[in-house]
Amino acid sequence: MEKMLIRQQNLEEMKEIYHGMLARHFPSDEIKPFSRIKESYEKGEYVGYGLYEDRPDAECLAYAWLCRISSENWILLDYYAVTEKLRGQGMGSWFLKQIFEKYSRGMSVIIEVEDPDRIREDQAISLEEEREKRLRRMSFYLKNGVKQTELRASVFQIPYSIMVYFPQDSEQSVVSFDRESLKRAYYYFYSRVPWNVKIGEMHEIEQQ
Repeated sequence: MEKMLIRQQNLEEMKEIYHGMLARHFPSDEIKPFSRIKESYEKGEYVGYGLYEDRPDAECLAYAWLCRISSENWILLDYYAVTEKLRGQGMGSWFLKQIFEKYSRGMSVIIEVEDPDRIREDQAISLEEEREKRLRRMSFYLKNGVKQTELRASVFQIPYSIMVYFPQDSEQSVVSFDRESLKRAYYYFYSRVPWNVKIGEMHEIEQQ
């Protein structure tokens, strides 16, 4: 394989990926309108990075789109995917590590993973297959230094388990991190639709 490089994407490149790739990598109910991404991008709060072969006109082989709020020192990993061409080669872990270590600006990263313990029967043909898929995704992040928290979220009735990556030089841990700061950041990320977003401990989500 040719030498790989990571570079920041402009809005037009992100728009092409949005219309050409996202539907293959994410369920339709997890894909927000591009107008919201564009709005955050133009405010300087949203950035996309792509992995490419080091040659002219190379296609995007993986992408990581981040939404950040510096006032709370948090970044949301909004979309992360590796294309079929690179899967099974370890490049997904390598790319994620680069994003965490070089492109997150020393901020802690919030990762949403569909909760394997909260699957609605109308969401999957096979509940067991869906649960295994979610557990594999969670395992991928865990082996790459991401920590599991006790926080859960519901976004447009999609249940998420909240995971967090802390920079290596951070004094925060899964035990000591500021939950209220994370919650403020999370609600800010979804400030356009606050009535459809809930975050808290499992029992808090269940009661709301």
